[in-house]
Amino acid sequence: MSEASRRGVEVLLHQPMEPREEGGKNPGEGVLLTTMTAEAIRARVRANLAAVPGAVGVNNHMGSLATTDRRVMTNVLRAMPDGMYFIDSRTTGGSVAVMGHRHLKLVF
Repeated sequence: MSEASRRGVEVLLHQPMEPREEGGKNPGEGVLLTTMTAEAIRARVRANLAAVPGAVGVNNHMGSLATTDRRVMTNVLRAMPDGMYFIDSRTTGGSVAVMGHRHLKLVF
C-alpha cells in the first residue's frame, strides 16, 4: 500500500463473489454468496476492506451470480464507505451493477 500511495496508484479490493458456474471454481477466501444474510454480506465486505487499507474502490472477482442479485449488490454498496466506488467486471450480461463516473447505480 505504501508503494502504491507513493506512486499515486489507486488500490481496489478485488472482492470474491459467487460465480454462476459451480464446476469446481472457487472464487476464494472472503467470498460473498447469494445465500448469505444482508448482515453477513455487509460484515464480510467491511472485513475485506479492512484487510486492504487505503482501498478507494471495490471490483468483483468472478461474481456472475452475485452481481445479478439486487439484494446482494445493495448490501455490498451499503457496506462501502461514502466516496468509494464499485467497478463491475461484467462477468455476465445480467449484472445489476452499472458503473458510471465514480458512481454506481443498480439497474431495476
